Amino acid sequence: MRGCRQHGARTDDRRPARVLPSQLFQGFTPPGVTVRSGIVCDHQGMCSRQLDCVVTLDSSLPVLGMKGDISLIPVESALMYIEIKSRIDRAALQQVEGQRESINRLCVAGTSATDAKFIFPAMLLGIDSKSLSAHSVADWMRHNRDTVVCCVVGQYFTKLNASGTIEIPKSTDASHEYRETLAFMHAFHDGLKGLMKMRQHEPVISAYLFSGISESDLIVNE
Repeated sequence: MRGCRQHGARTDDRRPARVLPSQLFQGFTPPGVTVRSGIVCDHQGMCSRQLDCVVTLDSSLPVLGMKGDISLIPVESALMYIEIKSRIDRAALQQVEGQRESINRLCVAGTSATDAKFIFPAMLLGIDSKSLSAHSVADWMRHNRDTVVCCVVGQYFTKLNASGTIEIPKSTDASHEYRETLAFMHAFHDGLKGLMKMRQHEPVISAYLFSGISESDLIVNE
């Protein structure tokens, strides 16, 4: 928009192209993954709530594209997700808790219901300045440890360390306007690389193809 004004171009006769939340992060991903908006599902038909940005592993089970830029994502293909909020307040955190409850019900194909709870990490990105303090968010993260990073643009960045402690980095460069956002993107990229190395599960596509069909149904009588 700044460039348009400088060159005298009209800005009232053409709407800007719509940018999806998932498109904001695609350029920062390592090879082999894709960022999508959608719903995560399992082979038993359970589904999560709709998520802003789900990072999927391209080499795993295929993702089904749906109307309105929404994808249906097998849980085995999901690596992490990002929620973008206008502000990080109590209502936003409660919504994230509800999303997590729906995710925790999902099961990975090929394992039993007792040990197949599939939890992948969440990252939060807040835009508005009227958000909870860093210490309030850090306290919430201590009780919701599936959320590993929270960033409010221009304010703060909180991170769950490998040791289990919550870190609130203090910047030494006060002149850098977007230091929290840079820290967020660095954690996003590094976290993905680590998750890709850790993901050793071999997806069982037959569980989706024959869901609801018993073994006896597949026997052909001669």
